[in-house]
Amino acid sequence: MQRIHSQYTKKGMILNKKIVSLGIDAVEVVNASVFPFFLLTSLNGRFAHRLHLPQTGGSDAHLPEVIGLAYTIVKNEEPEPSVKDIIRVIKMGRTTAFGKGVPGH
Repeated sequence: MQRIHSQYTKKGMILNKKIVSLGIDAVEVVNASVFPFFLLTSLNGRFAHRLHLPQTGGSDAHLPEVIGLAYTIVKNEEPEPSVKDIIRVIKMGRTTAFGKGVPGH
């Protein structure tokens, strides 16, 4: 599964529809390590929505205390889903991204 970890510059988002057309399956909308957290989370969500891409969350943890600050709820109905099942459901957009920024960031 391919997902993008968006980045912004003074001129706007680095990613565009042409890049996404190369096979991106989802956008990491919530990332605990980005700053300013709420602004970038909002912009990432709008980007994913505009391109009709599923949204994910991740902590991008490099320190133990950051693990789990951002995460993805995958709405899967299989009692014991395989990795393939989870990827399929993410690609279908049956996800919700949650999280909060790294404290003191």
